[in-house]
Amino acid sequence: MNVELLKHILSIPSYFGEEQEIRAFLKEHLESNSFECAIDQKGNLYAIKGKPKEGQYYPCFVAHMDTVHHRVPVDIVEYEDYNTNRELKPALKAVSKKTGHRYGLGADDKAGVFEALEVAKCFDFFKLIFFVEEEFGCKGSENVDVSFFEDVSYVVQFDGPEQMVTQVCMDQVLFESASDFGSGVVESLNEVLIEKHSYYVHPYTDVWKIKAKTDLCCVNLPAGYYRMHSKEEYVILEDIENSIKLGKKLVEKLGFDTRHNFEASESKELSRKLPRGWHSSKNPIC
Repeated sequence: MNVELLKHILSIPSYFGEEQEIRAFLKEHLESNSFECAIDQKGNLYAIKGKPKEGQYYPCFVAHMDTVHHRVPVDIVEYEDYNTNRELKPALKAVSKKTGHRYGLGADDKAGVFEALEVAKCFDFFKLIFFVEEEFGCKGSENVDVSFFEDVSYVVQFDGPEQMVTQVCMDQVLFESASDFGSGVVESLNEVLIEKHSYYVHPYTDVWKIKAKTDLCCVNLPAGYYRMHSKEEYVILEDIENSIKLGKKLVEKLGFDTRHNFEASESKELSRKLPRGWHSSKNPIC
């Protein structure tokens, strides 16, 4: 795992609506790694690597570039902190260069950006979207170019705190467990995270908007950040590495020959029967 790249991404300030610096870095980094990039009028960054064979589809991973933390120059510091199981593990935190005090790391969702990047680099063809303005209403993904998904198999986001997996988001069921896509998600989670994760009904993140606009199966996976939106936010490096392994395992299990669909209207109807808020379950919710 390229920890120095992770540190650099985490160090770039990207407050909501001020994502230009991280977007410029990501575009340059992607283009140097064989991706073609485009930016829409809203400021979302789209990247495409390679081309599938006839009858195949792109995996598509997404994350959001913005954070809730204002533009404060920080140093990214290695130390140890507790994971979900209360085990001390190598971690990263942010410290203000001006005051020397701890400051918000912005791993929600720059850890997700890093994980999506690292998974995509492992495959010959791939699509990525890095969204602006998620933190206060998913304004970037609300304006997504839906045509980008025409040759996509499914959509994966890394934007779950700790070991949280989003199966239901606001008024959308992202995937059903009793499907090829659902089986791939469940099996990959069990193999990589060894059932340490929980399935959540999550207030919102970008795949909520994507599911509402397309018939693609989606999922939001753990990104390995803790104490989100606070000055004490941190990441566990082992969790980051596991998220990358999880993403790779899921792509390998699902393959490239199927477009995994779940009608958006059926998704919304099913969601009305399910809990709302931060409801969680050790077993798939639906």
